[in-house]
Amino acid sequence: MSDVRVVISVDVEEEGLFSGRYAPVAAGVTNVECLRRLEFVTREFGLPVTLLCTWPVLNNGSCRATLRRWQDELGAEVGAHLHPWNTPPLERMVNSDDKWTPSEQMPVELLDAKLAELVRSCREATGRAPVSFRMGRFDLGPKVRDLLLGHGLHVDSSLVPATWCAASPECFLSPTDPYPLLKDEAGRTRLLEVPITLVPLLPILREIAWHATGFLSPGSSARLLRQFQAVAAAGAIPAWYPLPSMKLGTRLHLSRGGRVVNIFLHSSELMPGASGHVPDEAAVVRLLSRLRAFIHWLQIRAKPLGGLRGTTLAGLLPQRQENRS
Repeated sequence: MSDVRVVISVDVEEEGLFSGRYAPVAAGVTNVECLRRLEFVTREFGLPVTLLCTWPVLNNGSCRATLRRWQDELGAEVGAHLHPWNTPPLERMVNSDDKWTPSEQMPVELLDAKLAELVRSCREATGRAPVSFRMGRFDLGPKVRDLLLGHGLHVDSSLVPATWCAASPECFLSPTDPYPLLKDEAGRTRLLEVPITLVPLLPILREIAWHATGFLSPGSSARLLRQFQAVAAAGAIPAWYPLPSMKLGTRLHLSRGGRVVNIFLHSSELMPGASGHVPDEAAVVRLLSRLRAFIHWLQIRAKPLGGLRGTTLAGLLPQRQENRS
């Protein structure tokens, strides 16, 4: 790969999240209308967007019309985003009272049924079978991972390097550029992981933090690794980091050989008050200004490396790149 690829991956989901409650009935999907505020990414910069959608979004008529327009007029990819707590079948989880149940504590048969329903809804909503996937709460454990190919999902973007994940603690040390999660017998990529771009400021700090967990209780280990992203990492996440930190994290990523930048945000961050990151209209405007400035900076930064090319998550699959060449 001689140039720098940029992915804009958006979790398109219902409101009522970020509250610690995981209700089986979605609070609403009004925020999806605010995706129009992201159109500048395609119209001004020529970059396609990947929209990873939850079941409540895919089964709402107004949202379906919005997704079709993004797909047919703006070249967006529509993928799948699993929120197990509100995706049918809604059998009782291990936890109750609207608490979150980690995927590894759920029966694999139930996860399989939920994925089947999510993929069916996505195909029905857009007329195309989804190829890309992200797990809610970045909760990609072995159970979910091993089910994805059976549902035609060949690209995952659930892992965030240098960040704690209960279902897969080792993702804390995962690579920051795309890599195969699963290969076939011939060594070809069957399931590609495209991590969200977040990097440790110093790789040795990540190693030290990881090895320190061997001397701590499980609870203390989790707390230590959760804090790492706030104090010793930076990346292409406009709701988490200010512009200088986004630039710093990406500069480090590219200097270490990274050639894919996966920018991540939520649809709810485009609607004032729908997320703690954006309590009012002014906060949304600042977030979008940060994103626009970052993309402009990235275009300039990528020139010595062969230029910047926009892609969807599915566009990073090796066979699709071969077909384009």
